[in-house]
Amino acid sequence: MAELTDEQKAERTLELLLRPTNANASNININAGGVGVWIATTACCVMMAMNLFLLFFVFNQDRRIERLEDYITSMFTQAPYLKDIANAGSKKD
Repeated sequence: MAELTDEQKAERTLELLLRPTNANASNININAGGVGVWIATTACCVMMAMNLFLLFFVFNQDRRIERLEDYITSMFTQAPYLKDIANAGSKKD
């Protein structure tokens, strides 16, 4: 048997790698379906519902704060001396 040169060895290796019936090829299969998808979908729906509920809660609190500011403004309009008392109390804290 004749010994192969380095160039012939490289060509032989390249032929083996490029051959369509390469036994070293690996396949990755991803099966997306079943229970996992339903769990993920349910989790997303719960998250969306919680976000909508909390968004409503935040806007509701904003409305309450605005009403409280209106109430305090009207109270200070009718009794301006209370403003000095309120300011003095907040400076103590």
